[in-house]
Amino acid sequence: MVRTVATVLSFRPNEIRLDEVAGQLDDVEQFDVLVLDDSGREQVIAVEYGPKWGGNWRKEMQCHGCVGTARVLHVAFGMALCRKCWPVPTAIQTHKNSARWRGEGALLDEVLRSVRKGKPTRAARRARQRLATKLIGNSLSNASQVIERVARLIHNVDNLPR
Repeated sequence: MVRTVATVLSFRPNEIRLDEVAGQLDDVEQFDVLVLDDSGREQVIAVEYGPKWGGNWRKEMQCHGCVGTARVLHVAFGMALCRKCWPVPTAIQTHKNSARWRGEGALLDEVLRSVRKGKPTRAARRARQRLATKLIGNSLSNASQVIERVARLIHNVDNLPR
């Protein structure tokens, strides 16, 4: 077995992605990956490939916890763990659980879903119009709050002692 040092270039800290690593490696079974954690410190994680059946046999990275294979491993406590061993919400899950999603994002999602359904009925058009009106009202309200904050910041900067 050949051991190779690879550097993962990812803007996502604490993650090792197969598509990013595979392009940097030749035909090896074990390799070291340099990963940045949330605080910016470097960690070297030893990773092995394992076989995965998906229509045919292919190589995926092995989880240090369950020894299963995965295309994305999360780095925690010096180990590379799959989503079963270290469940981390995805960006879209985090976004949909935020307060912004429950307000504006949910309305926008409902408008987009109603537009995609095909030829609308009269009731669907009215509902879409109500949703769009509510979305515009929320956007204007958010914009006015931002303008007020910016005005306060500008006032504070102008009055800084020199």
